[in-house]
Amino acid sequence: MNDNPQESETKGNNLGVLKPREQLFITKYLEGLNAKEAYLFISPNAADSTARVQGSVYLKRIKAKAKWSQLLEENGLDDFALIRSIKEMLNARTTKFYMDTIVCTLKDNATRMKATELLADLRGKRKGQIDLYVDLPIPATVVIEVEKQKDPDSEG
Repeated sequence: MNDNPQESETKGNNLGVLKPREQLFITKYLEGLNAKEAYLFISPNAADSTARVQGSVYLKRIKAKAKWSQLLEENGLDDFALIRSIKEMLNARTTKFYMDTIVCTLKDNATRMKATELLADLRGKRKGQIDLYVDLPIPATVVIEVEKQKDPDSEG
């Protein structure tokens, strides 16, 4: 195994800064394996716990060495791919089976919700970031004071 970066350089991408094992690891990771599985691919005899730790170590090391955004784009994972994927997820459907026979196809609400959350994250509009008092004519402090008051009918 040759760890010389000049000899392992791949033209047209930034994998050249990575050692051959790191290149194979990140290739498998970008193909859809998680970090532990990608590590087990390059080290099939590693223990499960070792693969989990080393997969994470490899991923951090590669992110530090390579230009991560460029690496993603070179593998077709640019902003447009993200948009297409989220759009597909927003329309996701799931098929229900009974005894190996299709019963029906339904909206996959769990996938659609995850897509909505991802889109909200990207747009900076997560629930915790929305200012609910923006359009109210009264200041938020008054709303907070009203919420803290006891209901006179509940005393007993």
